Amino acid sequence: MTSEALFREAFDLLEAGEPDRAAGLLTEAIAAGGDAVGYQRLLLAEVYDELQREAEADAELTEALTWFDAGIAELTREELDTLYMVADGEQRGVDLAIGRLRARQALEMLPDELDEIAEQWLDEDESGPAVSSDAMDLLFWPRAEIAEAHRLWPEADLRTDADQVMIDLEVACRQLSEAGVSRVTLVPLTVARVRESGIEPTTEEAREAYLAEFAGKAGSIAWPPGRNDACWCGSAAKYKKCCGRPGLQ
Repeated sequence: MTSEALFREAFDLLEAGEPDRAAGLLTEAIAAGGDAVGYQRLLLAEVYDELQREAEADAELTEALTWFDAGIAELTREELDTLYMVADGEQRGVDLAIGRLRARQALEMLPDELDEIAEQWLDEDESGPAVSSDAMDLLFWPRAEIAEAHRLWPEADLRTDADQVMIDLEVACRQLSEAGVSRVTLVPLTVARVRESGIEPTTEEAREAYLAEFAGKAGSIAWPPGRNDACWCGSAAKYKKCCGRPGLQ
């Protein structure tokens, strides 16, 4: 089986919820060589993260970055020049720059000039540059507050499956980011804050009032947190092992 076919099959296994088997196929794909090894290593690093094999994930990210740096170094002067012209960049150079950016971000490296160019390319779609929207604040009940809020205000019809509530909010944040929203901030709503406001959480108007009162105050959380920082949901786990893990739906 070719490296490309192994890569495709590994991706299908990930979609089917079989990360262990996917990791094996990705390892085979990398060993087979080809022109997508850096991208395969990026995906393998994500799989290792999901499997809580941190050292192996970091090793794959480092190898991926080496591969992307080598590819950038092989670009011609003309390809490098056009890479910095976001409207007319050569696709090979653009793909390498974006792959390099993703590896560096996962390794929590400070952005350099090429990373900033790659960020602009990530805002591109088939119709041209995406227009960055205003920052958005999202109100949410932290994990530890959900049960008590439901007990106090059953008429508010709050969802009680804390895990799924957190997953759904994480997915919504990712979708907003992909759609061009420039900054997402999560505003926690707590029983204490509701009591402080004097407004019961039973209507959409109440939620708007909470946002107006509490957005920007202490406790607001910039999304996404760092890969190794505590998850925004309050689980006490690292973000990469909680709501930041790949494949959430």
